[in-house]
Amino acid sequence: SIKFLGASVKPAKKIMIVGGGRVGFHIASIMEAKADVKIIERDTERCKLLSKNLKNTIVLNGDGSDENLLTEENIEDMDVFVSVSNNEELNIMTSLLAKRLSSTNTITIVNKTDYLSLAGGLGLQSVLSPRIITASSIMKYVRRGEIISMTTIADGGAEVLEARIGAGSSLVGKALKDSRLPKNSLVGTIVRGESIIIPTGEDVIQEGDKLIFFTLKDAVKKLEKLLV
Repeated sequence: SIKFLGASVKPAKKIMIVGGGRVGFHIASIMEAKADVKIIERDTERCKLLSKNLKNTIVLNGDGSDENLLTEENIEDMDVFVSVSNNEELNIMTSLLAKRLSSTNTITIVNKTDYLSLAGGLGLQSVLSPRIITASSIMKYVRRGEIISMTTIADGGAEVLEARIGAGSSLVGKALKDSRLPKNSLVGTIVRGESIIIPTGEDVIQEGDKLIFFTLKDAVKKLEKLLV
């Protein structure tokens, strides 16, 4: 079983998704075994298909921007609200509505990169562009070190890196407070076996750990050198 260490962190147990397209279906199919999932989709025929293929997800035929619907479906109890419809303006609007009605974490998909900074400026927490994510998937193959995946965020100004710590890394055996990470970068999560650790400065990095780094673009090259 996965363990979440740290009092302020808990796994998402209740998830609401707006948009029953390919992305929404994929998220629901993965998460329905681990969490209570609700998915809102406007198209009636698509709802029938979702209901047929999702075993433990509640499928709702409705408008994700309908405040009454979100309230009736207990938006205030959700841990995560994901807006992944094919309409990016709707995605931004529904995430803003969810943020106003609750304290849930929001994830918003937009296709136009111009909307990334706009949505971020509106206070939305996680705003992602499929185009940038696709580009990131290609770029990871030319990265140095043991980088598993990389996602560009904040209109290209920052990156989220997932890296495996190899035996040759200078980080092995060091506490985070002594690791001399470059300025403008930090470790958000350590994955060690089946445990997920939200680290403090006292946590010691071990060979084989997977680390999730959050870093500004200007610190990426320095960070990569620590992983080699």
